[in-house]
Amino acid sequence: MRIINLMLFGLLCGVCIVRVQAAKSPSVIVGARVVLADQTENRVKRSLRVPSNQGGALDTETPRFVTGEKRDIGVTQVVSTVVRSMRAKAKWIILLKHGFGPAKAMRKLKIKSVRDANFNNFARFYARYLQKHPKKAASLPATAEEAATAVKLDQWLVEKVLPPQIRTKLIEFGLKETAKYERQYMSMWGAKQSKLSANAK
Repeated sequence: MRIINLMLFGLLCGVCIVRVQAAKSPSVIVGARVVLADQTENRVKRSLRVPSNQGGALDTETPRFVTGEKRDIGVTQVVSTVVRSMRAKAKWIILLKHGFGPAKAMRKLKIKSVRDANFNNFARFYARYLQKHPKKAASLPATAEEAATAVKLDQWLVEKVLPPQIRTKLIEFGLKETAKYERQYMSMWGAKQSKLSANAK
């Protein structure tokens, strides 16, 4: 939590500096005044050229310049995006620090598909996990996608998902190539059934 607080404090300080500098800059105000003056002059000229039989409709054209409110909205959106990214990064760093494995990390990060935007954070976590545990690396999947799929296969086996249903599950998980994992699950399913049969005797 201390890491997150320090990162957020630094971000907020940067935003405050940017907004103070923007407020001190007269260029936006001067530009707005020039635009308004030009548009007012053009509106007067147009009204002199328009015949009186056109109904005397008023020109309600809105001045085109960036207001402080719109600028604030843009800054807020940028800050919100950066804060979310920093929180996600801090979260997987904390998971790694506390010794979480791939399965627990996926649950904490709420990974539902390899196409999720949050999956990038799991990929970063897994890369650091392999570096932190070099002795385990040889027996672990080489990529984050393979590791995440292995976790899901174990989960589906516990949930007793039948082999004919596994292809649909893999596609829903965001995988395009499913044949390898279908064979892997079939092997896992067969081993489990053999074990259950042996225990029943």
